[in-house]
Amino acid sequence: MAGKSEGKLKANPFEAAVCRSIARCVGAVFMTPLDVLKNCIFLATEVIPATMNFAKITEISAGNVETNC
Repeated sequence: MAGKSEGKLKANPFEAAVCRSIARCVGAVFMTPLDVLKNCIFLATEVIPATMNFAKITEISAGNVETNC
């Protein structure tokens, strides 16, 4: 039987659209905060040395950054 899928169920177009929408929402939930963080880091005017202990950072605030992050 050529053309028939054996043992596999196919989703109808509505089910496929719902699954695709759910997948895109889940992806957006995880990626949007990471994109905002990335943009804030890229647009920050103050450069933090890589050797600095980040647990001791207390003086950096939103007032030190030119963006609204």
